[in-house]
Formats: sequence, structure tokens, C-alpha cells
Amino acid sequence: EPATEYLMAKINESLQNNDSETAWKYLSLLIMKVLEDKNSSISGLVTEVLVRMGQPAVAPLVDFYLTTQPPLKDKALEALTQIGPPAVEALTHALNNPNTKVSAQEALLKIIPQLKDLELLKQALEIPDPQVRKAAIEAIDKSKVPEMFKPLIQRLSDDDKSVRDTAQKSLINAISQMSNFEHLLKLVNLDNNSIKLEALKALAQLKDQRAIPIFINNLSQPPLKDTALEALKQIGQPSVDYLVTKINE
Repeated sequence: EPATEYLMAKINESLQNNDSETAWKYLSLLIMKVLEDKNSSISGLVTEVLVRMGQPAVAPLVDFYLTTQPPLKDKALEALTQIGPPAVEALTHALNNPNTKVSAQEALLKIIPQLKDLELLKQALEIPDPQVRKAAIEAIDKSKVPEMFKPLIQRLSDDDKSVRDTAQKSLINAISQMSNFEHLLKLVNLDNNSIKLEALKALAQLKDQRAIPIFINNLSQPPLKDTALEALKQIGQPSVDYLVTKINE
């Protein structure tokens, strides 16, 4: 349609000139055409333009368009999801608004799995929505778990059980790939027998003599006793020497 072509030309011109304000003016007119015809192919153009605008489109999308009705609301969600990480902060604030909470959560649950930036994931772990926090934990790659120790360990005390369980699972799944003594030592010292047991098994594989006192200290813990004893056997004579030294002190 000539009108649509004109509006798109004006939008493209404004975007090329980094004039977001003017682009929004013409985009609003284009959106009105979408509302007039819910099946219009123009709706696809709206989403495309919003995504191209990126960060400047986030605030208006969250503050106004998420409070509207379909199809505009659906297009706003689609655009925010495609914009991705730059929309996380605004969507997090939108969780506090009863009018946008459900839509903000829906968008975040689609964006969070895309996140690779660890700082953004750390922020996502603090978002006041258990489903979003759980999704953030699930988005952490196994190889990056050591870099996320502190926030993950904090989630072990989360108010929501599903978040606690997901954090525990994330740590346990990563332990088998760990060979760093200091990382494993941190996990052994946690007040969580499930994680402690797996960390002891991983330490046993290292056969590191520095772990001897750790294994000895866990001999009195029924769930951990067998693993600690087997680890001391694997280390061998140094374990005996350490025990004899302690007895003679």
C-alpha cells in the first residue's frame, strides 16, 4: 500500500539519522494500521522496525505497549524478545507493575535463556520472580559455574524450593568436570550434603594430599564416611603418615 510504503520510508530515514523520536511518530501511525486490520501483514513490519530500533524501543514498549491488548501487545512481546538482553532491566522493573507483570515475566522467560553475559546472568539471579531466577540458573553453562559460585551458592538459600533445587543441580552437574582444588574445597565446605558428597568424590579423583584433613574430618559424617574413607585409601601412605603425625602430637 502507498501509505505503508511512505511510513516505512519515513521510519527508515529517521533510523538512518538516529532520530528515534521521529521514527516513533511514524511507527505509531503504522501501528494504527495494524489495529485497523488484525490480519494485516503490516504487523510483521512493525516488529521488524521495533527490533531495528533496539534499546530506544525498550522503554516505550514496556511502559505503554505491554499494557495494551492483542495484537499490539503480542507484537510488543515479540519485539522485546528479539531485542533480547537490552530489554532485561526494563522488564525487571515491569514485574513490579500489576498491569505488566505477566507480560514482563513471559518476555523475560524467553530472553533469559539467550543470555551469555555472566554479569547479566548474575543480575537475573536477583530478579524478584522465582521462575525467572530458575531460568537464569538453567542458562548458566557448566564451564562457567565456577565463575558463578557466589550467586549460585546464594540461591541454595532461595525462598523458592524450585530455585534451590535448580541451583543445587547446577552445582552438582558441574562438579564432575572440576579439577581445581580451591573450587572443590569451597563446595566441600558448604552445608549441603548432596553437594559435599559429589565434591568429595571429585577431590578423591585428584589424589591431592592437601585433601587428607578434609577427608578425615568427614569420616564422622554417615552420608560421607564411605567416600572419605575410600579417598584416603586411594591417596595411600601419605594418609597413614598424616594420621600417625596427628596421633603423636
